[in-house]
Amino acid sequence: MTVGIVANTQKQGARNTVDRLMGVLAVRGISAVLERETAKMLGVSGGMDGPELAASASVIAVLGGDGTMLNAMAKLG
Repeated sequence: MTVGIVANTQKQGARNTVDRLMGVLAVRGISAVLERETAKMLGVSGGMDGPELAASASVIAVLGGDGTMLNAMAKLG
């Protein structure tokens, strides 16, 4: 299983939340892929645009509020 992660990078604590989620997934042997802006926030390369992320992930975790969810859905297609 691969989890795609999309975060509202403007929210306080977003970086910590993504780090914690990635740690929990790693402990369970679940791989994660990051949306481009989320990857940029973490300072890592390899972030994906919406369609690529949707094709690469089994499930998408959206971290933020209603607006973040709606924005992610629009990007993912």
